[in-house]
Amino acid sequence: MANIKRLIVMVLFEHVYLLDVTGPAEVFSLLQREMDEPTGYEVVLAAATLAPVMTSAGVRVLPDTTFADLAPVGSTPSWCRARSRSMRSDACAPS
Repeated sequence: MANIKRLIVMVLFEHVYLLDVTGPAEVFSLLQREMDEPTGYEVVLAAATLAPVMTSAGVRVLPDTTFADLAPVGSTPSWCRARSRSMRSDACAPS
């Protein structure tokens, strides 16, 4: 594989389905284990804050980073704006 860096961000919010977080993360982990060379994928868990996030299964998940640390200064990622509109809450704002 080409030496391209790819950041995969798993978005955490209260009552997220646990499988929606762990399933894709496991796929990228399995890919790396099966390849003979680095794949370039880095999976991080992001949330509004670094506080534990409770999933719908009652399992607490710890974010690796915050949305603010991922976004360029002074911007709001489009997925934050879309999530806020669709859920009528601001999943990207610190609580």
